[in-house]
Amino acid sequence: MKTEFTLGRAANNDIVIENTVVGRKHLLILFKSEHELIIEDLDSNNATFINQIRIKKKSVTPEDSILLGSYELNSKFLFSEITKKVNESRTDFTKEFFELKTMYEDYEKKVNEIKNKSQVFPLIIRAFVTLGAMTAAFFIFPNPQIRYPVMTGAGVLGGFVSLALHKDSKLKDRIDILTAELEMVYKCPKCGKSLISRRWKHWAVKKECENCGAKWVN
Repeated sequence: MKTEFTLGRAANNDIVIENTVVGRKHLLILFKSEHELIIEDLDSNNATFINQIRIKKKSVTPEDSILLGSYELNSKFLFSEITKKVNESRTDFTKEFFELKTMYEDYEKKVNEIKNKSQVFPLIIRAFVTLGAMTAAFFIFPNPQIRYPVMTGAGVLGGFVSLALHKDSKLKDRIDILTAELEMVYKCPKCGKSLISRRWKHWAVKKECENCGAKWVN
């Protein structure tokens, strides 16, 4: 896996910045993680500044400001480009793939909680409606020939109320929102192919991405 990259004005750099202030080969960049790079100034004419301080070699994060002479280099852009180039040379993505497992399990847990709540609440309402109507029928209609049909009707009424509450469109909306949020991150760690169509276990059995060949499970 390649972890060292050069940045400068010349076309043979890994990252080319077409600005006359930038040296032909201005920086050597060492990838440490998605949140840390080591950058080294390669004796450029206009120098390199991190957070307004001139440096020769320094660790940087996406939040730091980077100046190549007077040219402001967007640090988030730099991290994005370097991470992309590192991933292009990587094949083992087991760590990132198992992080997706946690995300998917959390998604399933929340969906199940929503579904369970949507089933319990109508049942409670049904019980109250049915018991209330049957109790009222028992005291209001002393004649058994009237009382029992009314009590039976109360049970049917409770069932209809339960069914009406169960068909809550908000239930589907909440699940759709969770699915959309998962879809934004539930992707192949290398090529970004969406994995939303299947559960995590399905992809684990596959062991690798059929699109880019990234290894998910060794």
